[in-house]
Amino acid sequence: MKNRILISGVAGFIGFSLAKNLLDKKIKVYGIDNFDEYYSTSLKKLRIKLLKQYKNFYFSKIDFTKKILLEKYFKKNNFNYVVHLGAQAGVRYSLVNPEKYFSTNFIGFNNIIELSIKKKVKKFLYASSSSVYGEQKKFPVNENMELNPKNIYARTKKLNEEIAFDVKRLSKISMIGMRFFTV
Repeated sequence: MKNRILISGVAGFIGFSLAKNLLDKKIKVYGIDNFDEYYSTSLKKLRIKLLKQYKNFYFSKIDFTKKILLEKYFKKNNFNYVVHLGAQAGVRYSLVNPEKYFSTNFIGFNNIIELSIKKKVKKFLYASSSSVYGEQKKFPVNENMELNPKNIYARTKKLNEEIAFDVKRLSKISMIGMRFFTV
C-alpha cells in the first residue's frame, strides 16, 4: 500500500503548508477540517480550494469530535500516517470557553488517537504547544524540563502528551509530539 497521510486541521496554516509540501512530492494526502470560526473561515476555504487543485488531495469536512463520522471516515480510508494538527487554539479564549477546549483538544484528540490505534497506523504525529512549559524562568527551555501548564489550553495539550506517551508504551505506533511556539 502506498503512503496515505491524514492531516487533521488541514485548512490551518501549518496543516495547509504541510499538505502542499507533501502534495508537491506526489504523496497522497487526505485532509479534514471543520472550518472552526476561531480563525478566518474564508482564508481556510481558500486554502482548501488551492489544495484541491492537486489530484492526490482528498478533502472532507469533518469535525473530529464527532466520533461516529470520524470512525466511518477511518473505516473507508486506510491511513499509514496521521498528522493531528486540528485543535482549539488560543490561551485567552480557553478562559472564556473551557468546554470547547475539553471537547476539541481532549475528546477530539482521543477520537483520532483511538482510531489510529485501531487501524494500526505506522506513525502518529500531533501538535502540542510551548504553553505546556508554563511560566518558565530558565531559558532556553528544553523538552526534558518539568511541565507546568497555567491555563486550560496548556493543560489539554499536556494531557494529550501524556495519553500519547501511554499509547506509545502500549502499542507499536510511533508517536511524535511537536511543541509549537508561536508560528
